[in-house]
Amino acid sequence: MTLDEALNELNIEPDVTGGDALWMHRSIDGADWYYVTAPKGSGFTGTLDFRNNQGYAEIWDPVTGVMMSAEARRNGNRTSVTLDLPQAGSCFVVFRKNGKDIKNVEHSQQYHPIALATPWIIQFRDGWRFPIDELKAWKDLKELPDEDKAFSGTATYTTTFDAGEIEQGMRFMLDLGRVSMIAAVSLNGKPIRTLWTSPYRLDLTEAIQSGVNKLKVEVTGTWFNRLVYDAGQPEEMRKTWTISGPSKDEALRESGLMGPVTCWRE
Repeated sequence: MTLDEALNELNIEPDVTGGDALWMHRSIDGADWYYVTAPKGSGFTGTLDFRNNQGYAEIWDPVTGVMMSAEARRNGNRTSVTLDLPQAGSCFVVFRKNGKDIKNVEHSQQYHPIALATPWIIQFRDGWRFPIDELKAWKDLKELPDEDKAFSGTATYTTTFDAGEIEQGMRFMLDLGRVSMIAAVSLNGKPIRTLWTSPYRLDLTEAIQSGVNKLKVEVTGTWFNRLVYDAGQPEEMRKTWTISGPSKDEALRESGLMGPVTCWRE
């Protein structure tokens, strides 16, 4: 018989049900830990039902270390937890046996979008900088010559936005949209965080100020595009060498900040 048939025959309930997310369960003194990850090749948005009603349910972000209350609902000996994981995203669902009860969480935050100034200013090597009205992959920027469409390295994007008058308790968030591959974000000269995986989203609250703020995003791509470009150049003009790289006929990949970039206040 199948594993499901055997568990049913033994009257053993499934540990986790409700979707195609992948999971592992570890029980320790004082807590149950479930490591949950999105299915291969996709994200996961939905509710998982855990065979656990012990203690207080929390979501732990393995990338940032942030811990927050889970949006959870108890049903007998099981607990339903709502999750929203990006492609390749994961989290820990933790039930702490500390005597606290699970409370139903209702999200009622008000989102107030903040307009970013345009054009953005993008700067490449040697201080070369120019304005762009639309965020695109470097290979698609009409302002760049062919060699720089294959740029491999770090480009800096800057813009400003007006946060208005900041009051205590306000929270400000930034979402960079699509990025390839790594983005280091600074606000008003203060480094905030380096983002290397989806979602490219972070909290700006600790560095924001009333009125105009200056946003800087340093995006670093891989060296694939430069290898493609150099494969079509005479050896004396190449800047990169590798034992086995892409051919000159390979299509260039997306690198840079593609957005859309959104900023909002909660």
